[in-house]
Amino acid sequence: MNRRRLCMSGLGPTRRLAATAVAAAIVCAPASFARSSAAAPSPATEPSKQPLVVEQKGPEDQGSAPATLPPNTDPANFEGIWKSDHVRPLIQAALGTTGPLVTVEGTQPPYTAEGQNIFWHRMLMEQRGTPVANTAALYLPSIPLNSLSLDLEPFTIVQTKEEVLVLWENGTVWQIYLNKPQPRHLKPTYRGHSVGHWEGATLVVDSTGFNTRTWLDSHGSPHSADLRFVTRISKINQGRQLEFLTTFDDPKFYREPFTVRRTATWRPDLHLLEVEIENTRDENNEGMVYEDAQEPGAGHE
Repeated sequence: MNRRRLCMSGLGPTRRLAATAVAAAIVCAPASFARSSAAAPSPATEPSKQPLVVEQKGPEDQGSAPATLPPNTDPANFEGIWKSDHVRPLIQAALGTTGPLVTVEGTQPPYTAEGQNIFWHRMLMEQRGTPVANTAALYLPSIPLNSLSLDLEPFTIVQTKEEVLVLWENGTVWQIYLNKPQPRHLKPTYRGHSVGHWEGATLVVDSTGFNTRTWLDSHGSPHSADLRFVTRISKINQGRQLEFLTTFDDPKFYREPFTVRRTATWRPDLHLLEVEIENTRDENNEGMVYEDAQEPGAGHE
């Protein structure tokens, strides 16, 4: 059986996720494990007082896929294999890393003071070599859209009249119920609850019902239990790419709604492989710290 063997030890949560894009059979050296509690986020001092400036590179995969059968000509049929385009936002403000959310305007999200403090706390902890564990590092589910930001592996889309399923190779599932309202009383979960409807050839997806253990990106952008986002999914470039335009709304941590763009390329030449995580041993998480545990669904105090 074909499989990808992933070993992501010795890396912070961000680099650990990025490592999954490397070819199969990655060798990692074990390290001692230290479990500790991170101090409550305090106002963090930014490495630079200069404004955050972001330069956006184009997708590395765009146009590089081998010659393949064309996608379905129906603009509202997304079925098949796709691969997230690898977009690397370059942060030019002495962050020492890349990958936080970047809005369609090319800026950082409009954090509130509380949101900014939490984000910088997590960023600085990673720079110091003591990264805060996110759900990926703990092998827990995360917001499905995160997989579009990491160029992890292929995903497939299956759609019926009742639902659309986005299935990533790493086991992440985004289940979108069609033409149904959001339930009135949702039990908060890691992946939330998504409903969608068609506006012409665009699938509009409303997602809510998240607990507060996940991040909006792999670097620490926080969210509260009130997070809600709407994603508009459309075919572009003669159907050879999917565009995901997601508008996040969370008044506790962001001053106003903001939109992030992701794309994926049609890749019917690829196949979903079995993924095997090889670094589940405690000694492979040296230096990682853990924020105070919160009950699922509890907001930040």
